[in-house]
Amino acid sequence: VYYTWPKSREKEVRGVFSKLASDHIRRQFQIARKTLHIPNPGWVPDAAWDIIRAYWRSPQFKALQEQNKKNRNADGFAGKSGYRGGRISTCAHRQRL
Repeated sequence: VYYTWPKSREKEVRGVFSKLASDHIRRQFQIARKTLHIPNPGWVPDAAWDIIRAYWRSPQFKALQEQNKKNRNADGFAGKSGYRGGRISTCAHRQRL
């Protein structure tokens, strides 16, 4: 399938495509990391797939994964990464200023 768009929208179209593609690739790698026996998805060269899987099994990656998990759950970051209860109203912003 081929798609066309005006040249004036090239930057916007490429940006949206890059975002969607990177989200899809990230999700695919997350699934693959959880099940290390998953076969090569086909779009990754075999040599690279073997290197990636070996890295995911390495103690260095496991330690990094655990550290990141602790950082996400740390009390000091609860307000920054958790649900905040929605948007702050304009009135609340004025009061804070």
